[in-house]
Amino acid sequence: TPAAGADPVGAHCVQDTLDAWCDRVHAGATARYVSTSWGCYTSISQHFAPECANDAGGITWCRGHTVSGWHQVYAHELRRVRHESLGCASPAPPPVPSSPPSPPTLSDPVVMLQTPGHEGGEGSWLQSPSAKLRLGSVLDAMSAAVQARGRVTWVYRWSADVMDAGGAADDLEAVVPDLSDPAVSTTGPGAPVLVLMERVLQPGRTYSFRLEVTDPSGALRGDAAVRVEVNRPPAGGRVEVQPWSGTELTTSFALAAPGWDDAQLPLRYAFQYAHAAGGRTMPLSDALPTPATSAVLPAGKITVTARVIDALGAEALAAAPRAVTVAAMGALTDRDVDNALARASASPEAAQQIVGALADKLNSADVAGGGSVAADAEAQRRAAATRERMILLIAH
Repeated sequence: TPAAGADPVGAHCVQDTLDAWCDRVHAGATARYVSTSWGCYTSISQHFAPECANDAGGITWCRGHTVSGWHQVYAHELRRVRHESLGCASPAPPPVPSSPPSPPTLSDPVVMLQTPGHEGGEGSWLQSPSAKLRLGSVLDAMSAAVQARGRVTWVYRWSADVMDAGGAADDLEAVVPDLSDPAVSTTGPGAPVLVLMERVLQPGRTYSFRLEVTDPSGALRGDAAVRVEVNRPPAGGRVEVQPWSGTELTTSFALAAPGWDDAQLPLRYAFQYAHAAGGRTMPLSDALPTPATSAVLPAGKITVTARVIDALGAEALAAAPRAVTVAAMGALTDRDVDNALARASASPEAAQQIVGALADKLNSADVAGGGSVAADAEAQRRAAATRERMILLIAH
């Protein structure tokens, strides 16, 4: 029932309004006033008398609400509903709309660079010439925010320069990298990140990289720079082979790379070979912590080389002073294959070497067979069986 003095004609029923609100919160719920607050309830034992209020200027609560017995099952507290127990309160004045916050003032961006992870001397950073160079950038929070809101689009421009003209190895002429050349940089000079390809920077030189960030008009400007010192590769060593001649698949050649020195220790040594007449370079070992290993070689004139790698990844490549002469062992027999594969089980490097030499042998014309149909068929059978055993060896 409406409170005393309330005008039911044209009045706006608080109960109906809150019931509709509760129904939106939880389908089927109705509003009830309990103790000191209104709540939404999905199940009640009886209907309460509606609370009515003056509709002018919005809903206000009037006294006269009678609480009857009820049973609560589910409730959402209406924290923004206040019960007036001393009579009808005056309608609250409509809220004064607050002014929207002023947009942040545009100012010069503050630029910070993300540099390589190896610190050099005099504020520079060390970079391996054998690895890609990646320089990133970060803007201050305000500059990033105004761009995220669409108020400005920052323009990035990288530049490079050589800081020393005479410090490179081998007295190479100083070359400033062309950042717009795709063979030099995969990102170009206009991105927040600058990436340079391997072997673009000259060993022993120091470069300066600068990033300038502006607004499209150029009125706002910020920049940052970094010095990058390019690490020299190992130097001063040589490659040795003993003996200088032998037989394929049987002779064990001792390989060594003594005398190498570098500031970035430790060094690693990877040996490889190629036919002196040309062809692919094939590995004889992974990168080893010691400068010596042993190997078997395929038949022919063989050039042995070594890659010497420092702790930053800079590497030097050197070859033995002359080719190794490796004689062919004649027709490949089952016993030869058995002996070779038995040696291959000694280490991963031995397996790599034996498989390479056997593959070279099988691809040559020295597989057993005297030219007759039967001999050629036997040679093909033996070659197929050897290849199968090589595959099993690699798989395990």
